[in-house]
Amino acid sequence: MPRPLCRPGLLARDLAGRLLGDRPFERPWMARYIDRELAVNPARTWRRLDWRPREWLEVTRRLPFLLANLKTDPEEWHRRNRAAMKHVAVRANLVIHRLLEKHREEIRERFTATILDPANRERFPHYREIPPERLAWRHQLALRHLSNAVLTAEKTIFINYCRDLAERRREQGFPREEFCAAMGTLGEIALAVLREDPEAEGMEQALHDHVTMTVLFGCDEIRRFYEDAALDEEGARE
Repeated sequence: MPRPLCRPGLLARDLAGRLLGDRPFERPWMARYIDRELAVNPARTWRRLDWRPREWLEVTRRLPFLLANLKTDPEEWHRRNRAAMKHVAVRANLVIHRLLEKHREEIRERFTATILDPANRERFPHYREIPPERLAWRHQLALRHLSNAVLTAEKTIFINYCRDLAERRREQGFPREEFCAAMGTLGEIALAVLREDPEAEGMEQALHDHVTMTVLFGCDEIRRFYEDAALDEEGARE
């Protein structure tokens, strides 16, 4: 079909779909992209992220499978594609937040058990002096801040929490590395628990962005606060 006729055709199909309650996948706005060259080179993005997609998921690898499925079972192929087009996408951070709430108790229990594990006696000596009931409550509070940061996609919620807690922990004599190790352990356990849930399948990058990086930023803020406090003390002595 000539390009000038495509837009009116798309408009007509879209209007008919609206009236019949079954809009087609093609939308009128897509007309301006017809015959437009859309060459994409992801090399710069890969270099910046130091990452590459898995080879078996690349288009050139998957397209033959898609065509084979279309030929062998066209009815099922069309059914799945129609279902996918009607699927409402949910933001990844909202899915992760729901999973964090779903597994909150399991994460908290694993976290507390890890801190109190005799094998970690030398790694978390100051935490072991806190009564187990109070320790469990504090771990629940840390997990709540992490969950809220994921929900809003605002890492500053967890970063500010870590900074305020760093001030308290430093006053209590907690070494910086012990405090950071505890927060890092929280992130590792949360990540491990979520990965075990089938709903998290295929969300590895999102889990890294919203869980791992949030905890990492929090640990960076803890280190920064300890360093700034040490410098302030040295300046006061001088």
